[in-house]
Amino acid sequence: MRKVALCLALAAMMMTCLPANAQKKKDKAEKDTVQVPFIHGIAVHADLVGLIQLAYSDHGQYEAGLRINLKDRYFPAFELGYGKGDETEDYVDESWFKAKAPYFRIGCDFNILRDKHDIYKLFAGVRYAYTNFSYDMTVLETFETDATEIAAAGGGEGEEEAEVATTTSEYVEYDGLKARYHWLEALVGVDARVFGPLHLGWDIRYRRVITKKYAEAGAPWYIPGFGDRKRAGFTMNFNLTLSF
Repeated sequence: MRKVALCLALAAMMMTCLPANAQKKKDKAEKDTVQVPFIHGIAVHADLVGLIQLAYSDHGQYEAGLRINLKDRYFPAFELGYGKGDETEDYVDESWFKAKAPYFRIGCDFNILRDKHDIYKLFAGVRYAYTNFSYDMTVLETFETDATEIAAAGGGEGEEEAEVATTTSEYVEYDGLKARYHWLEALVGVDARVFGPLHLGWDIRYRRVITKKYAEAGAPWYIPGFGDRKRAGFTMNFNLTLSF
């Protein structure tokens, strides 16, 4: 009797689950068959974080970008900016760095939401970036000099000259040093429509230099588009976007 009851219970559960599964498959099929053009629009955006950095710190950038919507799934992206850095060490007046130059990034974002056609989108993306720039800086260098002194010889009966090496340090100014950097970025971000064509969004990026070349005098402190070379692993953008 118990086996019969168990079989009936299992059959009832299967009958209950089948309509639910069928409805899920139907809903998924309906979403997958939404017809949109291959090129479903374009969006232009400006980053606000770089402007805030320029206003309140010693570096920042002006940056704008273009993103093409391909069937609400793939979003080829191009970003162009102009970065500026100007730093003077607080504890040593002679130590400073200055650079400003354009940069660009190219890559693609992928909409990873299940409902691709929602007004909200969750992105994962990649970028390749490049900048070629000149920079000015001062470098603390050490110089060795030879000084001649008169030394007594033979218990004061005679004198002879001896050369004694001494070292001195001073800041040396270099202008027009050349550098170029290539790096990759991985990002995740969101985009939400506020009203009409106006969207707001943000993304978090991880940046890593892949190749670089700079002058023997010293590495640049600031890299346009990348940021502080020692602390720019993770960064954040906040975008104001117009979508058409």
